[in-house]
Amino acid sequence: QIRNGKPCYYKEHGIKNSIITAEILKYETIETLILLAKNSNTSQENIIKILEKFNSFLKNVYLGEKLDLELSKINNFENNLIDKYYQMVTLFTGSHMVCGIEIGLLLQNKSIDLDTKDILTSLGIIRQICDDFDDYFNHHHEPFGDFTSSNNRLPEIIFKKLGGNREQVLNYLKNKNYIEARNLVLNSNIRKELYDYCKIELEKYKKLKSDFNYEELIEDFEKILTKN
Repeated sequence: QIRNGKPCYYKEHGIKNSIITAEILKYETIETLILLAKNSNTSQENIIKILEKFNSFLKNVYLGEKLDLELSKINNFENNLIDKYYQMVTLFTGSHMVCGIEIGLLLQNKSIDLDTKDILTSLGIIRQICDDFDDYFNHHHEPFGDFTSSNNRLPEIIFKKLGGNREQVLNYLKNKNYIEARNLVLNSNIRKELYDYCKIELEKYKKLKSDFNYEELIEDFEKILTKN
């Protein structure tokens, strides 16, 4: 409903207009990619690969959105919830990271290796976990937006797994007691699990090698997950 402190586009312009605008932007993006390729002297072979990757990216994003909708319909903790969350994040946030960098490399007629893709996917997962954590603060979402919408993002999934009382949190939110609500959903045990999931992804990409300098893309998840 709110993004970066402002109402989402569809809230101001309507769903139909939002869909049309999104489609126009999609085709304008393709035009821009072709123009960039021409200006960068990108090979014809790589221009085709770029368009294929952009098409694959759009498909993955919509598949991720579809999974996100499925997650929002699950009320109680299920053993496969975390697996579904990871599938959604890999398709959505992971694809954003992978597609952007791979297209950038192809524009420069540089090669892509599988290790780079795996590193970027892990970085995307860490970024999404940190973003889900930030949702409980008033930074770029309405506070607790994912929680009140039952989106089943990782903090809430762990909260449910550990037997957390969702109604108690909602009651705190109803009375605008955000600190008390946050202390329940982001208690030390939940923060520890979030940290462990990020650490697993960190260890994954530390074992991989890539010619691409990805250091600036690494989220300081330890700093993020310890703030109050």
